[in-house]
Amino acid sequence: MNHAPGRSQRGLTLMEMLVAGFLGVLMVVCGGYLFSSQVKGYMDIRDQARIQSDLKKAMQAITRQISNAGACMSDPRKGFAAGHQRLSFSYVDVKRKFCPDETDELTMTLYSKAGAQEDLLIQEIRCPGQPTQTRTLAKVPGGVDLNFAYVDKGGLPTADVSRIKAVQLDLTLHTKVGPGRPSRSRKQTLQVECPNLL
Repeated sequence: MNHAPGRSQRGLTLMEMLVAGFLGVLMVVCGGYLFSSQVKGYMDIRDQARIQSDLKKAMQAITRQISNAGACMSDPRKGFAAGHQRLSFSYVDVKRKFCPDETDELTMTLYSKAGAQEDLLIQEIRCPGQPTQTRTLAKVPGGVDLNFAYVDKGGLPTADVSRIKAVQLDLTLHTKVGPGRPSRSRKQTLQVECPNLL
């Protein structure tokens, strides 16, 4: 094929440049969308893993206190306050873990407390003649709802302290996430037998 003399076939026409520019922008937009989707997916998985970890840590801390404490109660139901937001019970601290005298009867209270950046699961210990000791069992980023319920030997709810055989914990964790992302919540229910009340 012969070309007219003086005409060059080198370079791009305006239409070719527009199409190439459009395709380039399209590829950048698609790449950015895929990247942001991957980041969002990673953040969702990370949030779920963090909630699971925080939930497990919080439940272990509370159940350990309920199941271990009170084995040496002089009167199992003395000081046992079956509240829905707080659980209190008393026992003799023969190992002197918290109180200086082995005959001291301490009162332990478990509850949650809202904070500025994170909610706390609190253990309060009161020994006779001593200032109250406050310990943090777990720090929960976002927020926590802690509720106690009580069941009898047959597994039925009861408010009668003389019939309580187990404590049911309802713990809901809320995770704060970034803007434009839904908040995450996870609830776990667990029953803890009270050996001192059996």
